[in-house]
Amino acid sequence: MERSRAEAAGARQNPHRCLRPTAAPHGRREFPPGACVTLALAVAPCVLKSKGWRSNLKQAGGCGGRSPWSSAESRCAGSSRNSLWLMELFLTTPIRRTFDLELPTGVNRGKRWPLLIALHGYQGDKGSMMRVARRIANGKMVVITLQGPNQFFINYGDDPKSYRVGFGWGTTWKMGESIELHHSDLRALIELATRKYRASRSHVFLLGFSQACSYNYRFVFAHPRRVRGAIGVCGGVPSDWNENPRYRPAQTDVLHIAATRDVWYSREKNLEFRRQLAQRAASLDFRFYNSPHKFPRTSIPHIRRWIEAHL
Repeated sequence: MERSRAEAAGARQNPHRCLRPTAAPHGRREFPPGACVTLALAVAPCVLKSKGWRSNLKQAGGCGGRSPWSSAESRCAGSSRNSLWLMELFLTTPIRRTFDLELPTGVNRGKRWPLLIALHGYQGDKGSMMRVARRIANGKMVVITLQGPNQFFINYGDDPKSYRVGFGWGTTWKMGESIELHHSDLRALIELATRKYRASRSHVFLLGFSQACSYNYRFVFAHPRRVRGAIGVCGGVPSDWNENPRYRPAQTDVLHIAATRDVWYSREKNLEFRRQLAQRAASLDFRFYNSPHKFPRTSIPHIRRWIEAHL
């Protein structure tokens, strides 16, 4: 009894301490009394922020089962009865998201401007995408190019000093979190641009190259009334196009630019993308350009005219 009281007092002083399980019959490990509540309180602030907090809490050793830690036993990293278990938990932290901004030329205080949010492809950056986006906007739109959250080095040749930094939007590891970050970023940018930079909420256009295409299409068809027009260049539709119930027919017009010499997307695959996009887009303009997997600069005049036609 005295030991339990002492342990409970120690838990109150330091609820984040690591508890060692005690031996139990039949090879089961159990924590001291009160440990379940102590660790649940330590985990809950970060776990409860996610939509799937019930399942996360259960995976972290929630208190609902026969043994509060039975769900974590299968994830034990060692075979020794005296070893601590390793559990995958998480915490949430704010991160700084950087973007480039170009405002329209000329002064018209009463005017609301169309908004173009342009996202680069894998290994790209906000600067490279701004060079393309500003040519499309031609000084008549609020232009924002957001930089991907994942950074990495890109090496050229054998010289270790010959490298640059590239950015991406996510991988297949915990992809749902990357998608949600992308979506929350777009919502925040739309809100910021309409509130601070006089962008028109009813004239939001998304431009994505390569990897960003599927992320943008996910946003468009999960938010069927938020985007006026979406332009995809050398990219594809989401891999869960047929399974995800969040995707619905949208009031968004779509312009898709495909490359005839794209090593990632064959002509047959692009034709399948055309069929799929036509199912849910308000209208679809699907065009092939004689180009490898690069943003075809010859498509810029048509993209500009297409946007102007949908204002």
